Amino acid sequence: MSYFSELDTSQYLNELANHFGTQLPCPLIAIDDGYDQQNMAFWTLENGELTIGEAKIKSRAKRGRHASSMNMQAKGLYSSEGTDYTVSDSLKYEDTRSDDYPKTTLNRVLVHAALNSIGVTGGAPVALVTGLPLKEYAPRMGELNERLFEAKRLNMLTPVYVGVNRQPSARVCFHGTFPEAVAGIADYLIDNKGNLRDGMTIESVRMALDIGGKTTDMAVIINGQEVAAMETYDLGVSNIRERLTALVEDRLDLRLDPILVDQALNERVVEAFDTRHDVADLWETAVTEVFSDIFAQAEKMRRSFPSIKEIVCFGGGAALAEDVIRNKFPKVSMVANPDGANARGYLKFATLESLEDIREAVLAYMAEAGIEASAQQDATAVTEQA
Repeated sequence: MSYFSELDTSQYLNELANHFGTQLPCPLIAIDDGYDQQNMAFWTLENGELTIGEAKIKSRAKRGRHASSMNMQAKGLYSSEGTDYTVSDSLKYEDTRSDDYPKTTLNRVLVHAALNSIGVTGGAPVALVTGLPLKEYAPRMGELNERLFEAKRLNMLTPVYVGVNRQPSARVCFHGTFPEAVAGIADYLIDNKGNLRDGMTIESVRMALDIGGKTTDMAVIINGQEVAAMETYDLGVSNIRERLTALVEDRLDLRLDPILVDQALNERVVEAFDTRHDVADLWETAVTEVFSDIFAQAEKMRRSFPSIKEIVCFGGGAALAEDVIRNKFPKVSMVANPDGANARGYLKFATLESLEDIREAVLAYMAEAGIEASAQQDATAVTEQA
């Protein structure tokens, strides 16, 4: 979905201003820049109706040049600070599960590949908001990790280029950070206009269960406002992927490439050497093993807060195995389109709480960088001042 490539940015920003009362100089994009995939959320306008557009790509890249098109042109090539990366689903990709991932060139390149996939590229300015797992966002309750916020901001503001001719990617003029899990609960409770969703009540104790690519975040949230407890566990989709890969390789006696691993994970079959193998039983074994550990930890937290009225589940793991969760844990509430919940929550937080601050920060960045937007606020027609 290349939404912004065919957009009249001037008209788009003016229409958003009519809805929110603040004129942004560039589009605002939220990305849940996870270890397994990049989930995007952004405001769209359909016949004047405000909705949230969504898109996603896998978090897969490898240092160097590794892919080309049929005419042998470099494909998926991004570079930053002199280092090339190839972004492709079919490569044996680099492991994103490192403690410093939010500060790495790998993370930066994947975010730009995500922006490029929706048409935000070619030097177009953009305001960006992303997230962090709870224990990285606040290592101790009430103590924000400002040093990591700043490191991530500087990482995202570092220029990235596309292709062998080093064409500019998007120009990030602002970066903000929000907490995972808490953002997902916000998306669950609040509609696109900032109102409580129909049938929801704010006066309740809820537990957020955010099953991501590398981590699972859990948080107890009181009355939609106070975080009473939080934990981050190193369990997620990547653990399911690894366990499933081992089970399938053992059964079929072959080494799976990334394409077949994806097929096993997402379709529960493997088509190797023109033979189709049903691996649904192995898929369920892998999912059940990892989910048993996750829900055991969730149960520990729940027992510490018997006032919890609802467990709300979302994230990439929830999207992958929604049927298993609904069958084995029927009392758990599932967020619609669960893997996009955090990104939608970031977008709502940024719009409802920080829009004027974002506007001022973007304008200050543009002034300092010598970027001039056209009189119509056309973000696709910025020019560099000599």
